Amino acid sequence: LVDPVTGDVNPYGLDVAKVTSGKIAAGDLVVCDFNNPTNVQGTGRSVLAIRPVIGSKPRHITDISDLLGCNALALAPNDFIWAAAFGANDNPIIAPNGTLVTGLRNFRWHHPFGEAFVPPVNSHSVPAFYVSNAGDGSLVRVGITNAGFTFTTIVTGFPVNGGAPGGILGPSGLN
Repeated sequence: LVDPVTGDVNPYGLDVAKVTSGKIAAGDLVVCDFNNPTNVQGTGRSVLAIRPVIGSKPRHITDISDLLGCNALALAPNDFIWAAAFGANDNPIIAPNGTLVTGLRNFRWHHPFGEAFVPPVNSHSVPAFYVSNAGDGSLVRVGITNAGFTFTTIVTGFPVNGGAPGGILGPSGLN
């Protein structure tokens, strides 16, 4: 998908909108573009939505520097966008209207490369996003509590190669 505002290309990450909120409608496919308009790997920074029907045109949600190298995303139940931004080395949270909520810079990321949401499974668990890191082969659980976010590295040791965008080996494809 080509972002109609920025021209960014090469969609990575995909989730289906759960509700209608901001610039996103329930059922929309939401993606982020990994490349810029000249197709340079890892330099895209936009998020798009598209209706899953023939002839739909992509709609621009946002483009911010915190999304540089966006390669994965997952939507919260309220359609807030959690994005793995490899180039920015961050995991920004974007409101459905396209504004940055936070960059989650209080955690030391290692080039986020995968993203998934898991709702609470019982009364003892909390909703969480899981983020994989291509820089060190780790998997981090970001718990969501009334007091804020908790960060727990739960797995280490996945293979990595330190590759440049387009040749990265690291944990990805979370679901």
